[in-house]
Amino acid sequence: MADLIERLKMGIALAQGAQVCGVANYAREDGYLTKSALLEAGLLPGDKFEEGSGGAAAKLEWRRKLEVDLTPESSEETAQARVKEFRFLGQLGKRAAMWRAVEELLSGPDDATGRLRIVMKNTKDGAVLCLRINGRRDIHERIAGLPVIVLDATLHLEILKYFFPRIEVALDLKVMAPHEHITQVIGLPVGKSSLSKLELGKRSTAEEKRVGNKRERLLKTVRKLAAGRRTLLITNKELEEQFDETVPNMEIAHFNAVEGIDRWRDVECLVTIGRPLPAPEAIEHMAAALTGKPIALRSLPPKRPGGRPQSMIEQEQAVRLKNGTSVTLTARVFEQPEAELIRRAVTEAAIVQAVGRARGVNRSAANPVEIWMILSDTVVPLALDAVAEFADLEPNKIDDMIERGIVPAFSADAAKLYPDLWPTSQAARKAYSRDGLDVERNRRRSVTAPDKDDGTAARPRSVTGPYKYRFIRESHTPLIRYQPKGPGQKSRIALIDGASIAGARARVEAALGELASFEVLTGEGPAQPGLLGFV
Repeated sequence: MADLIERLKMGIALAQGAQVCGVANYAREDGYLTKSALLEAGLLPGDKFEEGSGGAAAKLEWRRKLEVDLTPESSEETAQARVKEFRFLGQLGKRAAMWRAVEELLSGPDDATGRLRIVMKNTKDGAVLCLRINGRRDIHERIAGLPVIVLDATLHLEILKYFFPRIEVALDLKVMAPHEHITQVIGLPVGKSSLSKLELGKRSTAEEKRVGNKRERLLKTVRKLAAGRRTLLITNKELEEQFDETVPNMEIAHFNAVEGIDRWRDVECLVTIGRPLPAPEAIEHMAAALTGKPIALRSLPPKRPGGRPQSMIEQEQAVRLKNGTSVTLTARVFEQPEAELIRRAVTEAAIVQAVGRARGVNRSAANPVEIWMILSDTVVPLALDAVAEFADLEPNKIDDMIERGIVPAFSADAAKLYPDLWPTSQAARKAYSRDGLDVERNRRRSVTAPDKDDGTAARPRSVTGPYKYRFIRESHTPLIRYQPKGPGQKSRIALIDGASIAGARARVEAALGELASFEVLTGEGPAQPGLLGFV
């Protein structure tokens, strides 16, 4: 026993990074503990010493467990004294796990383990070497051996097999959601670090201006997509405050805090911005804990001069849309399969959960839902209706006109109402035609349709999509009918925001001159928007 204890002391010193030797002597360059270092320290595998040095040490750790004489009647002074005296009891589980990992390495076929890694930790006393334990809680063998039914919408089978090796897929259920329209929006990087506000001096003035412009573009586009409807926006927690009070009738939530919540089942629009992605070091630790393998990501050159080293690569992935066509998207993934498995489990599952808050499978023609995923570097296992470029969604002059409250059917009237947008009636007419604006039907061409109805446009405004038109704005349901004074003047209509009705006549007369007639039509006009977001 004394001999074993001495060997264990040497092993502990080795594992904890004693200053008598450098890291290279007991671990790989990436810090993972090696079998050769443990053998050199005198520790023995199970085939040479009973249950092995690690197994014996784990039992010895638990033998240190004591009963502490504390009762409800104990004074506060006694309790504090006992906590100080027996603080080591809180470390027994971790120390036993360390020794089990040691035994697994000593008696296994691998030269290094992912369970134990020497890392540098900054403390108030400076940088110190610490031993990180990448442990995993396994399913008890008695439970793992029983017949088990696992029901989960986002769980990866490859991960589950580490806990239930004999698991088999009995049913892979795919549910149709014909009244859920999902568009993935690409072309604008929206990673957390690229949008977050930093302390003064962390970015250059030019870089801070660029990031601020990007945030402003997002805010304006989200407002356009929401179109006055009840909307849920889900993004990273750190970005929530930047979208607060951006759009009326919109609620903000963040990834990994929406699972199981059902109160958004009736939203008309759901927008996600970005995706959760753990730091590369966290990915390494999780992958090592899951597999027991030493996982170290390769450092790649920065994408731009002066940028940070990269740990992910770009990969072209084919995506099949609901209409049967395929598009190719660029995704950022990890080279190592074990690390990529963790990324998919964290990132893709969170987005699927976020989209699921709208309960698309329960929708009908009476209450469809429109979903926009602003996500440029990730392919998600969801059936998409369309893929659109962010630039094609950004507000244009037609959107500016809609925001101002009055949308005339005659483009010439629009030029007079909004001369800062269109200096001539010809310019307004071209904008109306390009946008497919149809005031009488309260609709405009969808960004997922070609630029022209006759199909002569060479470039679609998005990659692909089945819908030609979308409603202008749900809030613009009243109509006004007016007729300017003068020979040959015709009666015409305009869509109007309810909040703009009071001053509508004065605004129109200021632009067009005195009116012969003016009336508000609230009980007739275009088909009621909101029943179906696309046509």
